[in-house]
Amino acid sequence: GTIMLKIKIEKIVEAFNVITNDYSAYFNKETYQIVFLSDEYQMIASDDYDLTKFNDWEKEEINRAEEVLYTDKYLSLPLKYDLHEYQIMKNFCLTLPDFLINIFRDALSKKGAFSNFKFLINKHHLTEKWYQYKHNEFIRIAIEWCQSNGISYTK
Repeated sequence: GTIMLKIKIEKIVEAFNVITNDYSAYFNKETYQIVFLSDEYQMIASDDYDLTKFNDWEKEEINRAEEVLYTDKYLSLPLKYDLHEYQIMKNFCLTLPDFLINIFRDALSKKGAFSNFKFLINKHHLTEKWYQYKHNEFIRIAIEWCQSNGISYTK
């Protein structure tokens, strides 16, 4: 019989913590592995390019980008943008004691919301609590992603 592959939810959450606005994660449906690709190499791969201009490491990146773009083996994991980290921050604020809610809400509505938030988290010794909260939200998003894509997972 065929072995049922499963992905550990933590693996997806790890990927969520690695991706940036121009560095995305893809899930291989055949191997259940996650690969990462920068926008730069996706752009090269989707264009006419001269492989001789690249070193071995770059060639590998381009080949991976082509495999992701031009085969149906891969699913895109949520993009950085899709994780709605700002919304997660806002929701986290609502779990705080009343006297902090307004301070945080204020900080999030100003310019530099992310750094204001980080500053307040440190100042009020909430770093652990925040990372735990964000981690749980990422777990929830990862599970939803697996379910909506028919991917078997384990906790």
